[in-house]
Amino acid sequence: MKKAFAMLLAVLTVCSLPGCAGEKRQSPEPELYIEPAQLNEDEEKMAQLLGGKAGQYIYDFSADDSVSSLRIRTWKLEDGEWTQWLVDRQMLTESSGRIALSFDDITMGCRIAVQTGSGFSATSGDREADEELSAMSRTTSYLTEREEITYDKEIPLAIQIFTDKDSVSSYDVKYFEHPEEYEKLGYEGVFAVTVCFSQEPLS
Repeated sequence: MKKAFAMLLAVLTVCSLPGCAGEKRQSPEPELYIEPAQLNEDEEKMAQLLGGKAGQYIYDFSADDSVSSLRIRTWKLEDGEWTQWLVDRQMLTESSGRIALSFDDITMGCRIAVQTGSGFSATSGDREADEELSAMSRTTSYLTEREEITYDKEIPLAIQIFTDKDSVSSYDVKYFEHPEEYEKLGYEGVFAVTVCFSQEPLS
């Protein structure tokens, strides 16, 4: 069973660095933000009709009128540093909307959809699976709370780990800023998906 059950039982959520998501917020909620989407009853029913939300991550975002574009990047951890693996760019004509990520095995690519009040676009970066990593167990952590949007700053949305180890420590996505922590654990594959909002139009 590819150690799936053993891994599931052994997953640990690690929160030891300063600024960990487990700490309570002391400041007011940000006006510009991205957060996990709260689906209403009709949307939940539609998700069930389409096969549930397994492997699908939906986020609401709210920027301001100066936003012009967003960029969603997939990163691969190599030698303790994130290297860009895939990138998707989208124009924004409205300041709020939804982003949906859909992937199971990130090495096979990720479907990215962006919806605003008057528009919708979707891209799919299909790739051939990494056969070595695909044979391993994997676990995914993703953004679970509201995060402030700062223009031209990467915001981690999901991190996927591949390993043959019997147990795995699944860090909060904010550990994207500390790739060395993943490197210490010696996992065979670590990938991250981030979003970056910009006031600059696409060139």
